[in-house]
Amino acid sequence: ATYYLAPASAGGNDSNNGLAAQTPWLTPNHSVNCGDVLIAQAGTYSSSSFTRGWGTVKCSAGNNVAWVQCATFDACKISITSGDGMDVDASYWGVSGFEVDGTASAGVCFFAVLSSAANIHHIIFANNVANGCGGGGIAASPNGTHGVDYLVIVGNIVHGTAGGSSYCGSGISIYEPVAYDTQSGTHIYIAGNESDGNFNPSTCGGGKPTDGNGVILDTLDGSQSNGTIPPYMQQLVVENNLLLANGGRGLLVYNNATGTAP
Repeated sequence: ATYYLAPASAGGNDSNNGLAAQTPWLTPNHSVNCGDVLIAQAGTYSSSSFTRGWGTVKCSAGNNVAWVQCATFDACKISITSGDGMDVDASYWGVSGFEVDGTASAGVCFFAVLSSAANIHHIIFANNVANGCGGGGIAASPNGTHGVDYLVIVGNIVHGTAGGSSYCGSGISIYEPVAYDTQSGTHIYIAGNESDGNFNPSTCGGGKPTDGNGVILDTLDGSQSNGTIPPYMQQLVVENNLLLANGGRGLLVYNNATGTAP
């Protein structure tokens, strides 16, 4: 099925049926099916339209997503000075064609993050632009003993992020993932992105360039969670990215020694 989104200023309202450009939804907080597409009208959106509370996606085969896709690449804009630009907190969602612009006081531009005690999985960030957000460009993070798995980050541009001082961010950051299952093959895939100019301030990490990386795979062994998160033993692939002029490393694999892995 095809549904439509629009900013509130253009008639977006969750009490609409979402079935036509003239009756668009405001948010993705609706139950849909894998393969459905929510076409977002070009315009300026509030980050409150994409906060936690995304709808349930029914996906019996477990092999697809429902897409939130801007009608025109890079024409759906979100500007933030605090908080995150887009928090995806449900499984089987993909986001494409959006731009989030933030200041150093803002959070993460695009964030796969849990809002309840349950794993989330099968999330795609494809062909988006993350610019300036102080907490980082695109990130995934756990909540308690649960986390994110089956995550794809492809074809995005991440520029000038991680300048905030609340914590040490990076352009693209995978922090302590939690396996959804033990199936073989690639679970997390990061490819075809450009991540450049991501610098931490001198107040982060004692002024050392330990973060502000182009891509960081952060604490795959779970050692920062005091044993509540097990070592991540699934396959991650990072390939064919442009990681340029970052404050830390281009690609950093950090804390991956504790525990037993294959």
